[in-house]
Amino acid sequence: MGAALLALAAFASWRRRAGGSAGDASVALDEQVISVLAPGAPPRSVPWSQLVEVGVLTTEDGPLADDVFLVLRGADGSGCVVPNSIAMELVGRLVRLPGFDHQAFIQAMSSTGKASFVCWKGSPGDALVAAQSLPGETPPAG
Repeated sequence: MGAALLALAAFASWRRRAGGSAGDASVALDEQVISVLAPGAPPRSVPWSQLVEVGVLTTEDGPLADDVFLVLRGADGSGCVVPNSIAMELVGRLVRLPGFDHQAFIQAMSSTGKASFVCWKGSPGDALVAAQSLPGETPPAG
C-alpha cells in the first residue's frame, strides 16, 4: 500500500495548497474510466480495464474533515484517491468487484485512526464487471 500512501499525501498536499475540501472535488464515472477532478490539481483517473487494487485509507482528521479515502491503483501505473464523502456512486460499483472484501471495507468505515485496508485485488480486466450499469441504474454520463 506504499503507492496508496503517496497518493494520499498528494491529495493532502492539494487540499492544503488549494484550501480545498472534498466538496470542491468530484468523481466522474463512465464504463471506461474512473476520474477524480479537483480544482488546482491535474485530473487523476484509472481505466476500469486496468484497475487492480482498491484500498481504503483512514486518518484521525474526522469528523469535521475528510478522514476516509478510497485508493484506486491501476496496473498501468494510473491511480487516484477519492474522498469517501464524494464516492457514493463509485462505492456502489466497487462492491460488485469479484472477491471484494466487504469485511475489510466495513472495518475501514469503522476506523477512527490512521490505518490502511486492502478491499480488493485483481488482474487487469477483472474490474470491467463493475463498470457496467445495472438494469434500472442511471447510466453514467460520458
